[in-house]
Amino acid sequence: TASNGLSRVSSTFDVKEENVRYCAYRLVRSSRFEACACLFISMNAILLGWQTDSEARVGKTPAWMQACNLFFCIVFTVEIAIRMYAYGKQFWYGRGYAWNIFDLVLVMLQIADEVTTFAVDTDTQSTNFSFVRVMRILRLVRVARVVRTLRLIRELRHIIASIASSMRTLMWTVVLLVLIIFMVSIYAM
Repeated sequence: TASNGLSRVSSTFDVKEENVRYCAYRLVRSSRFEACACLFISMNAILLGWQTDSEARVGKTPAWMQACNLFFCIVFTVEIAIRMYAYGKQFWYGRGYAWNIFDLVLVMLQIADEVTTFAVDTDTQSTNFSFVRVMRILRLVRVARVVRTLRLIRELRHIIASIASSMRTLMWTVVLLVLIIFMVSIYAM
């Protein structure tokens, strides 16, 4: 009877865990959750632009901007953790898995950016310029997360698809212009 009682407790735990997972799944699939995620992504992109401008003008990042970066890092980490829990194995190979992996990589890069920012004192004169370049590339990659919001705005998605599909025609137009310029330059000499 002890094993029967243990199996009842374990099945009760499984049911509760499934209820929590279902609630998490409903949360991440809701339009409000997506809207909040897009809002935070957009605010983070604006902050990164502002931070880059501040660094170019003053030479260092104000403490309040560093605190905001840490806040966004925590928010995005919690968001991806909830998504991983809600989707379970489907996070890795289910529908939309590419976006999930893209988000996970960007969040991991943001965590790496925050860790290196706090680990290395960028105010010293001995700061390696290649390190500064790597930090800027990490920030640029974080802004790439704005691309994720494009899938939610249908009109913008259509414009991007139109531009992408016209690239081949644009390439041949550039080739034609180069040939015309080449022929005119030969004729003029």
